[in-house]
Amino acid sequence: MILVVGAGNFGMAIGYSIAQSGQEVALLSRNHERVNAINQSSTLPCYTAVRRPDNLTATLDIDNIQKARRIILAIPTQQVRDFIKKNVCLFPNVPLLLLQKGIEKETCLLPVAVVEEYLTNDISVLSGPNFAEEILEGRPTATTISAFDENLAVEWAKLFRTDNFRPYIHGDPIGAQLGGAIKNVIAIACGVVKGLGLGDNTMSATITRGLAEMVRLGVALGAKKETFLGLAGIGDLTLTCQSTKSRNLRFGMALAKKEKWEETVHGTVEGYHTAFSIEKIMHQYKIEMPISECVLKLIREQILPNEVVSCLMSRDLKREVF
Repeated sequence: MILVVGAGNFGMAIGYSIAQSGQEVALLSRNHERVNAINQSSTLPCYTAVRRPDNLTATLDIDNIQKARRIILAIPTQQVRDFIKKNVCLFPNVPLLLLQKGIEKETCLLPVAVVEEYLTNDISVLSGPNFAEEILEGRPTATTISAFDENLAVEWAKLFRTDNFRPYIHGDPIGAQLGGAIKNVIAIACGVVKGLGLGDNTMSATITRGLAEMVRLGVALGAKKETFLGLAGIGDLTLTCQSTKSRNLRFGMALAKKEKWEETVHGTVEGYHTAFSIEKIMHQYKIEMPISECVLKLIREQILPNEVVSCLMSRDLKREVF
């Protein structure tokens, strides 16, 4: 059995994708209603046009961790430490795949580093331009699976590959994680641009200069520059920054309109939490990330939404550096 820890839409979509290849997949959740909704229907919750494969089920029983031959961690970044710490004795020494796209707020650690404090399992990272809805609808999708030992990534890729889901493999999990994390902060900025109606020129500039911030921080932390030119970098960035399916983009639009966002109602915004971590890292490494800084100032209500443009446009003239 392959166990997906977390039965949210993305965890469910990834579990569904593996089930398509004939593997037995269980989704672990603490939400009784969610588990019942999955198990008691022939279709998937919120996706009534998608038939639930018989080999895809949900469970409340955390002891299933011990029975898994592979584990996929699909819970939010800020919950990873508590979950692993509380259940460390249940984890068998089997391959782990992490789906998180964030940085731990208190420690500024990437998810792999957090997990490695407690477990010695072989770890891989999935990252790329992947919306759950489109995976479940069977729309052609590409992603990356990264591991320091690329053989581990290859084994995961074999489980995922279907006619509509194509994983690429590379050996830079640091870059893959950072791309997935930083793009969420840039997507908030793009949400502000969209919410203020600033136009396509501004949107394009924000995405492009956001990519430059991603590369600068990534290289400083040991990632490979070319990673950010692929699916886990610019691919995920352009998707998240331009589609209203993106929760981070919608949060930015809410910021622009001074609307409240309750995570318990509207869902976790990874970019909100990641912005605080990025602030600490960029100061530590003395990296310029003006777009990310503006997002944090907006979150803290230190500037108004319509002041973002003047904040960025009034910076000193300089050579474009990527």
